Amino acid sequence: MPLPAKRDLLRLAESKDLVIIENDVYGDLHHEGSRPLTLKSFDRSGRVMYVNSCSKSMVPSLRIGWLAAGRWKERVSKIKSATSSSVNEVAQLALTEYLAQGSYLPNLRKLRQKLKTRKDEYLAAIRPALSQAIPLKDMTGGFSYWLPVPEQVDVDQFSAEVLNRWPILVEGNTPYLDIVNKGICLNTSVQLTRESRQALLELCVHLRKLHQNKN
Repeated sequence: MPLPAKRDLLRLAESKDLVIIENDVYGDLHHEGSRPLTLKSFDRSGRVMYVNSCSKSMVPSLRIGWLAAGRWKERVSKIKSATSSSVNEVAQLALTEYLAQGSYLPNLRKLRQKLKTRKDEYLAAIRPALSQAIPLKDMTGGFSYWLPVPEQVDVDQFSAEVLNRWPILVEGNTPYLDIVNKGICLNTSVQLTRESRQALLELCVHLRKLHQNKN
C-alpha cells in the first residue's frame, strides 16, 4: 500500500473510531530499497493492532508471532491467557539465540534477492501469455501475486477446471496457486519446473480468453 494511502486509511479510522489490525508478516520481504513503513508507525491513538511473525521471513515451522495491541494490550493479554496460556518456550529461546548471533539480516538479504529473482522469472513468463488482457503491475515485495478472474466466471467451476487440466499448479505441499474470491493468488516463491511453467502458461492463456470474452 502506498504511503499516502496508509495515512489516509489511518485518518479514516480515526474519524470513524475504527480499529485496524495490521498484518505485516511480509514487511521484511521487500525486494528493493528500504523497508515499507507500517500503519503502526503513524498511530498516535493506539488504534492499530500490529501483528507480525517469523514464519514468512525465517522458518514456517517455528510458528512464533507477536502482537502490539495498542490501547487493547491489557484486554488482549487476558484473552490470550484464557484461551492459550502456554507458549513454546524452547522455540522462543532458539529464536532469541539465532537473532543474537547476528545471522538474521544476512540471510534475510539473501532471501529477498531470491524472491526478487523468482518474481522476475514468473512475471517474464506470464506477461506474454496474458498479453494486454490483464495489465500486470510490478511486485515490490513478498511472494504472492494477484491475478483477477472475471466477475461472471463461477469460481467453483473455474477451480474444478484448473484442478482437472493443470493439477500440478494446485496439488502438492507447495502449490503454485490458490483460487479464492474471484482471483488467483500466485505463489512466486516456488521454483518453476518445465512442466509447471508450461501449465502456468496454458492457464494464463485460458485466463486471458476469459477476460477478452467477459463482455
